[in-house]
Amino acid sequence: MLAGLIFLTLGRGAALSALAGGLLVALGNALLAARVFAGMGAGASLARFLAGMLLKWVTVLGGLFLITVRWHLPPAPAIAGLVLALAVNLITLKTSIKQ
Repeated sequence: MLAGLIFLTLGRGAALSALAGGLLVALGNALLAARVFAGMGAGASLARFLAGMLLKWVTVLGGLFLITVRWHLPPAPAIAGLVLALAVNLITLKTSIKQ
């Protein structure tokens, strides 16, 4: 959301591109979590995690393709939104591990 507001100064298309880039990470993380926590059996947890991670990155890269190639939105704001969302994800993970 923050990236979308920042790129609003460059125009509506740049803001939409940055917002969509950030939303891709959120959607990918939601799909990863849904896959990992679908069943709580201990034996297949690594396989579920790897499948969820693959699903996450296919979603992120496929969405980035849609943003830049199909919808013709500017790629730099989309990548900036994606990077900002991933940075927030990593910071949140780091602070939750310390607790």
